[in-house]
Order: sequence, then structure tokens, then C-alpha cells
Amino acid sequence: MSETPDPGKNAEWRRSPKLTKIWISMRISWFLICVVVATTVGALYGYETYGWFGAVGTSLLGLILGTIVGAAPQILLM
Repeated sequence: MSETPDPGKNAEWRRSPKLTKIWISMRISWFLICVVVATTVGALYGYETYGWFGAVGTSLLGLILGTIVGAAPQILLM
């Protein structure tokens, strides 16, 4: 006789504190990397194309887009 598998047993490892801390640190790292890279690329592009005012404008655009992509990485898969 075999027992029916308990779905709660398989999900226990996902709730461990160590994996939760690792997952949270990975999400924070992903968010920061997205924001920094998007802002930097926006500032460099804006400076090369439009000068200082363009650098400020496109870096703000990069900051907004980096925040959106960093907060919801599923957008990249759409």
C-alpha cells in the first residue's frame, strides 16, 4: 500500500528561512542591478545624443523603466 503524497510536504523546503533569505537577497540584487544599469545607460545615451539636459531626462526614463523591470521581471518574458 502506498500513501497518497501530501502536497504540503513537498512545499516545506520552500518555506525554510535560509532559502527565503537567499530569495529576498536575490530579488533585491536584481532590482538594484536593473535600476543602476537602466539609469546609467539612459544617462550615457542622453549625454551623447542631447547633452546634459538629455542625460537628466533619459536617466529619469531609465530609472522608471529599471524600477518597473526590477520590480516585475515577468515583464521581460512577455
